[in-house]
Amino acid sequence: MKKLGLIASFTVAMCIILSSCNSSMMLKSVNDLLAPPLYYSEYEDLVKCFKKDVGSDTSFCNPYNGDHRSAITLEDIDNDGNDEAIVLYKTSSADSVPRIHLFHNSGNGWETLTDIGGYGNGVDRLAVTDLDSDGIKELVVSWSSTGSTGYNLSVIHSDRENPEFREIANEFSFISEILDVDSDGVDEILFIGQNSTVGVSQRFIRLMKLSGGEIVLLDEAKTDANISGYSSIKTEKLTENSPLKIYLDAFKGENQMITELVYWNSEALSLEVPFFDEETMSNSSTIRNELIECSDINNDGSIEIPVQYHVDANVQNIDSENIPLTSWIDYDDGETIVVGRSFVNLKDGYMLMIDEGKENSIKVRGYSSEKIWAVADENNDICTIMNISKQRWNENSFENYVLIFENEENVICAYITQNGEENGLTEQIIKQSTVKLSQGVTK
Repeated sequence: MKKLGLIASFTVAMCIILSSCNSSMMLKSVNDLLAPPLYYSEYEDLVKCFKKDVGSDTSFCNPYNGDHRSAITLEDIDNDGNDEAIVLYKTSSADSVPRIHLFHNSGNGWETLTDIGGYGNGVDRLAVTDLDSDGIKELVVSWSSTGSTGYNLSVIHSDRENPEFREIANEFSFISEILDVDSDGVDEILFIGQNSTVGVSQRFIRLMKLSGGEIVLLDEAKTDANISGYSSIKTEKLTENSPLKIYLDAFKGENQMITELVYWNSEALSLEVPFFDEETMSNSSTIRNELIECSDINNDGSIEIPVQYHVDANVQNIDSENIPLTSWIDYDDGETIVVGRSFVNLKDGYMLMIDEGKENSIKVRGYSSEKIWAVADENNDICTIMNISKQRWNENSFENYVLIFENEENVICAYITQNGEENGLTEQIIKQSTVKLSQGVTK
C-alpha cells in the first residue's frame, strides 16, 4: 500500500488572530465612564477629588489595549503600602491632548501628586512596572493619534532622590512590549521605530533600558520597512539559559504577512534579527500570501513560523486556484528546521496536515465560490473537503460524506473518492488530518 499523503496523527494548538484598528475610547461624562453603579461606588471619593482639582468639563480616556483598560487605575507605585490613582482624561478644548492626573492616598483621602500632558488624542496602552528594580514603578504610556499607525511612547519616572513624576523619554513607536530581553532579571522596553533620511524610510527595533534615572539605548537593529501594520508579539523561552525569542507578526499590504524574529545575543551584547536581509533591506524568508500568524502548532513549547510555497495543482479553469503549501519552521542556533507542513484554509477555518515526504505529491485545488477543496495525490483526487451550511447537512443529502467538525452555522465535511479508498484513506485519517483553527478569517 502506498504511504498516505495525509498525516495520520498530529496534535495541534493553532491560534489565528486578526488585528483590529487601535483607537482610544472616549466617554462623554464621568457617569458614562463609571457605569455600572458598583464601579461608581468604588471610586466615588476619587472622582469628587478629581472634579475639584480638574473640573467637570472633561472626558475620560480608556486605554484600548493592555492590562489596564480603565481610565482609572489603582496601583501602589511607590511601594509604601498605599495605592496611587492614575487618571487618564482630556479637557473639552478642541486642541486638548490626553493627560495623566496622579493621586496619592495617604490614608486621609486623595491628594494630587502631579498632572502630566500627553500626545495625540487618545490612549492606546498604559503599563505600570518597575524598570530599574528600585521599588518605584514607572508609567509607560502609548499615546494614539487619529489616522496614525504609530504611537508616542512615553516613560514617566520618579525616584527616591527626585520624587516628582516626570517624563524621561518620548519615542515614536509602531509597536512595543515590556520584556526582560537580555535576561538580567529586569524588564526593558522593546519597540519598533522609524528613521527617514534623504527620503529613505528605515525601520529599526530598539531596546531601551532605565539606568541611573535615564532611558539608555542598549542596541538597535534594522527591520523590514515595507510594513503596513503589526498584528501581535509572541515570546518563547525554552530553558533558563536560552535567549528570549520575540516573534513579531507584521502585515505587508492587505494579503501578505511576515514574522520578524528578534533575540538578544548575550556574547555580542546585541539584538539579532536573523531573517532580515541587509542587501534587500527586507524579510522575504518568512513571507506568506495569507494572514497566518506564527504559532506553536505541535505543542512542544517552541513557536513555529509559517512560510508558503507555490504548488502546481493542475488548475484547469478560472473558478479554481492553486492552494500554497505552508511549511512550519523552527529557528534554532542559526538553522531553520521544518517541523510540519499543511494547507491552510483561513476563510473556512481549518488546515490539512501533510505527511513528511509527501509535500511534492499532495496538491490542493480550491474552489472559493463553492467553498470546496479538491485534494490530489500524484494528480489523482483522493478526497474533497467542503464547507456547507448546517441546513444543507441536515437535509441528509450527504450520507456518503465524513463529518469532520461543525460550528453553530456550518459543517466541514469530506468525501473520500474511490482512488482515496484504494490508497488507504479512511474516515479516521481524514478527521485527524483536518485541524480546526481557533479563529478563521473572513474578508
